[in-house]
Amino acid sequence: MSVQAPTAGVEPLTEVTGNTFSNCNTGIQGDGLNILVQENSINGTAAQGTVGVFLRGSFFKVGGTYNGNNYTGNALSNLNVGIATMDCSDLGNEIRNNTLSQVNTGIRAMRNNSGLSIGCNNINYKQYGVLVHSWNGVNGQIPDQGDCNDITIGPAFNTFSYSPTTPSSPNPRAIELNNAQAFTYSDINTTVNTLNILGISGIVTLDPCFGYNSNCNTYTLPNPLLINSMSTIGDKNEALSKWLRQYQADSNYTAAKQLLQQVATPMAIRKRIQDEYENEAYTTAKGLLDGMSIEKLEDQQFNDLQRMLINLKETGSSYQNLNDTQVETLLQMANSPTEAAYRAQAVLYMARGYEFPVILPNEEGNYTYSVFKTATNNALTNATTFSTLYLTLPKTNCF
Repeated sequence: MSVQAPTAGVEPLTEVTGNTFSNCNTGIQGDGLNILVQENSINGTAAQGTVGVFLRGSFFKVGGTYNGNNYTGNALSNLNVGIATMDCSDLGNEIRNNTLSQVNTGIRAMRNNSGLSIGCNNINYKQYGVLVHSWNGVNGQIPDQGDCNDITIGPAFNTFSYSPTTPSSPNPRAIELNNAQAFTYSDINTTVNTLNILGISGIVTLDPCFGYNSNCNTYTLPNPLLINSMSTIGDKNEALSKWLRQYQADSNYTAAKQLLQQVATPMAIRKRIQDEYENEAYTTAKGLLDGMSIEKLEDQQFNDLQRMLINLKETGSSYQNLNDTQVETLLQMANSPTEAAYRAQAVLYMARGYEFPVILPNEEGNYTYSVFKTATNNALTNATTFSTLYLTLPKTNCF
């Protein structure tokens, strides 16, 4: 099953819940989405190139639900990679409460995943429990995991176990960094002792936590009125992300819009621009773009893409009316290591029929999936939504 972002950049909530995928090369794959992946069972073929969940340029939670007392995540087994993420830099992304068994690598984070939290997962691996690595010249990055000194965060509460193979895997490790930034991993003392035995990359700092009980079956949202008073932009964005998902899960879009207007972080401004665009408030959207701080490539590409889309709407043009200069700009975006790249790819498909391969970088080589795309128009929002189906060899995907 695979889904691609709407071209407009609006972030409707995509929910993939309660499915069973068997004998798959790829269970769930998504690009440029706001997505919840919960309570799915994915059983692969254990072949090279198989992956349970593969998300690129997305804002996501892969794991337990928010509502009620059900914190059951996804069950993934017999896969080369359980969960893979690439270019998902939004703060507040979560991989939580999942069970990964008989996987070569449990969780693989490629390039910039600077907003990713990995917690309360049970990871049974053959080579790596968590692997963070570079690809195509961009170093791997995830933030510190857990915090012994902050009771609102606490330990990561992941469980790692190693399943030996015949012949044995070379240098298996619970946590491995390959051309990736160093980080601190904080967990309860017994888990830290286990990690020392199982093996970690030399640039991962282990921080043992004492006096904590597991919080894996609780999920506490911070007071939304206190978000602006939080000490760091990272804390504000993470709290904002969690509340936006909650409001969307509850279909409380009025509260979501109000929260975006109250919080003045760069992430909140980007999401508000997308919302104003979707509601045809183009003057307001352009005013927000004018005041937007440009600090990195992601910011510039988001700004350029939104202005291009607004111009198309204001002039009554279609994607097919894009000129060669605009297409060249989009091609440069589409081949960049950013979240905006995946939205640019969707626009280029509509404008010129350009297709971009889905590549799962792998220690043993790159696995490329052929792409079959269809486009449908949502009459309620007048937005073009993409569905993409991926066919892989030697097995076919599960839909």
